Amino acid sequence: MLQKEKQNRKDNEFNDYGYVFRGQHENPEPISKNMISRWCGTIGEIISVKNLRHFDFRHTAIKRLMKASGSVGMTSIIMDCPNLKSQARFLIDEEMNNDLLQKYKDICEI
Repeated sequence: MLQKEKQNRKDNEFNDYGYVFRGQHENPEPISKNMISRWCGTIGEIISVKNLRHFDFRHTAIKRLMKASGSVGMTSIIMDCPNLKSQARFLIDEEMNNDLLQKYKDICEI
C-alpha cells in the first residue's frame, strides 16, 4: 500500500520533502502532532483500543525488533532511540528471548 502511494505521489510529481507521512497538500513541514493524535484516535476506534497513542506503535515496534534481533544496540540505532539501553528492561520479556538465545547457543555449540 505504501509503495503504491509512493509511486502515485511520484507520478503526480508531488514533493514530500523527504517525509513519509505528510498532509494532503505539498508542504515542507511534517504532519502536526495534533493530526497524529487524531489518526491514532480514529485507528483506536476502528480496532476497539481506547486512548491509542503513537507511542503504542513505537513501543510495539521496539519490542518486536529487540525480540527478532536480540540486540538492544541494533534496535536503538534502527529506531533512533539513543536511550533505549536504560529503558530496555521495561520492554524486554526475557521469557520471549529464550528461543533466540538457544538458537545462538546451538550455532556456537555452547
